[in-house]
Amino acid sequence: MSSASSLSLLVQLTGNPTSEQTQKLRSLFTPANSGQPSAGTDILHYAWLTIMPSSLGGPYAFLSTVYDLDFYDYVKVLVTADPAAFDSFLPFLVGGSEYVPVMQHLDAFINVFVKGHDLAQNPQGSPNGFVPDNPKNPGNPKLFQGYFWTVGYILNQLGPGQP
Repeated sequence: MSSASSLSLLVQLTGNPTSEQTQKLRSLFTPANSGQPSAGTDILHYAWLTIMPSSLGGPYAFLSTVYDLDFYDYVKVLVTADPAAFDSFLPFLVGGSEYVPVMQHLDAFINVFVKGHDLAQNPQGSPNGFVPDNPKNPGNPKLFQGYFWTVGYILNQLGPGQP
């Protein structure tokens, strides 16, 4: 059993994304083999993407995920599972081009770019935004957690072929 963590990634886009670009981002969190977990999704509880258009101060992409592992290892698993997908959409993120190819810049991509845009990594009161702490949840003050099982534990308990 473990405590899940959250990623609240807010990145500015170089323009309003096409449906193809949006799909590339979403595909990183979709099991590639008929709904079965993959290296990138068997540590992932939830993921959702919000695109904020220019009329709302964007264009920005806001990616929210709830995951197992620590921050660095989580992002590394996602990137190494499909580095070509990251290489294809990073140029559409302001400042993202300098991390292509991502595998040659993996540490900087995780520790500088992702960490720098993850509101959950910012300290309370950060001028760049932050996720407020919840003092009633000392195990993980960034979110309420209704259960403490990992994705792997849940899938093992369900048995083969279950969602």
